Amino acid sequence: MKDQDKNPQGIFSPNSLIGGLGGSIFKKLVDQVKRENEDDPDVRTAPQSLFDRIKGKLDEVAEHVRPDDSEESIEQKIKDKIDEAQKENEADPNEETAAENLFGHLRDMLEDKKKKSIDLIEKEIEEDELDDEEDDYEVDDNDDDEIKNLKELIKQKRDIFKEKIQSIKSETADERKEIGDELKELRSLFQAKMKEKGWDQKLKEGRDRRKARRQRRRERRKNKRK
Repeated sequence: MKDQDKNPQGIFSPNSLIGGLGGSIFKKLVDQVKRENEDDPDVRTAPQSLFDRIKGKLDEVAEHVRPDDSEESIEQKIKDKIDEAQKENEADPNEETAAENLFGHLRDMLEDKKKKSIDLIEKEIEEDELDDEEDDYEVDDNDDDEIKNLKELIKQKRDIFKEKIQSIKSETADERKEIGDELKELRSLFQAKMKEKGWDQKLKEGRDRRKARRQRRRERRKNKRK
């Protein structure tokens, strides 16, 4: 049996990358690292240009994948591209140097996901984001009517999204994307309204909660891999 046949829908499978699924998942993982970096007050916020560069380098790998490439060789090429992006970032005087743990976290995520199917990885990414913000939209006494209504709308949309992502079947992908996009727009609106009202402290508290949840999740997953 050929290497690529062992896990035809895996993240490093040539079939997935040639079909575009693998590349899409890599970009979602990069976006997840970006969100976590922006939420962490204890590390430097990396510039958008760095994340665009990483995505571009992953695209380079996907564009040159051949059907007979092994998953091991593809995995190594992707890791090499991440190393390359890190070195370029460190050497560029016009770009903010990212925290070391940003690249390490991306490598850890790839290691955690490499034996899972594309559908399962996508489901995990969506579930992780929902878990991170679990407490962000609880109504409190200080909320005005506009924020209360917005929180309730987001919570309703989150509940629908949770139901959809329980199924990893391909026929639900379009529905998940549509609801996911609507949820992203509502989150952005919520952030904008909170800033407009000068409630930066509440936003900071939300970032701190998300950081703590992520740290606990990483520890659980590291322990499972041992």
